[in-house]
Amino acid sequence: MTPGVIAVAITGSAPRKKDNPAARTTPAEKHLLDLMLGELRRVLPQATWAAAEIGANQMRVMEWVLARGADGVRTGLEDNVRIDRERLAPSNAALVQLAAEAGARHRRRPAAPAEARALLGAEASP
Repeated sequence: MTPGVIAVAITGSAPRKKDNPAARTTPAEKHLLDLMLGELRRVLPQATWAAAEIGANQMRVMEWVLARGADGVRTGLEDNVRIDRERLAPSNAALVQLAAEAGARHRRRPAAPAEARALLGAEASP
């Protein structure tokens, strides 16, 4: 299996557009992901990339991103407080487990710390 980075959002606050300009401004639609990814590959073909969704479509977008070979995914209580429509997530760990399971469906596994640093071109902290 190919390693992939799972980034966990841990700030504890859900972003809102009025508070955070980075909050989602486009709908979760596959063709928009494909359009943006096509441009990224055209302009920066060697770029490390990931995409994320906040809220109800988080797992759907995660599946789309993994199917397209993203280098990582993002999850956590900041992005989504639910396991599904009926159940709240008890912890970030529960959401990371869902991300790991999604990765496995696409022949991916969570990267070990050294692998994540190598994928991101980062050095270990002293």
